[in-house]
Amino acid sequence: VAAWELVSARAAGAALARSEEAWLGGASLRVEVPPGRGSVTIGTPQIRGWMLEEFGVRAIRFVAKTTRNPGSLKLALHVGTGTDRMAVHGATREWEVGSTWTRVELALEDLPRLDPRGVDWFSIQFRAESGTSLLLDELELVVR
Repeated sequence: VAAWELVSARAAGAALARSEEAWLGGASLRVEVPPGRGSVTIGTPQIRGWMLEEFGVRAIRFVAKTTRNPGSLKLALHVGTGTDRMAVHGATREWEVGSTWTRVELALEDLPRLDPRGVDWFSIQFRAESGTSLLLDELELVVR
């Protein structure tokens, strides 16, 4: 939980929490779409450009599921976060998630204008009915 931050919906009462329901291990990350909203965005600075280069990463993968209702995910890698040169490289597709664990994989080749060396942020926008939670587990870098 500590590695993730809320990017949106701070004022609307969204919160990150630990869930005992996990795909593997003892816990997963839980974030809920706040009342009156249709989405919430979370991000982490834990995926860095040097990692992508040094280890020959070809994709970022995790598993996710929802509570109550289905939803969708939009993923992006960011370069120059917090600067006037910031660029957001978002995937052109969305991933549908529901009440069973679903594997989500963002291939770096699907972001053709991304220079992976500059990556300093990874974000996930979760779109669903308010009150629906997203559970996220097993974030990993997939190497060649």
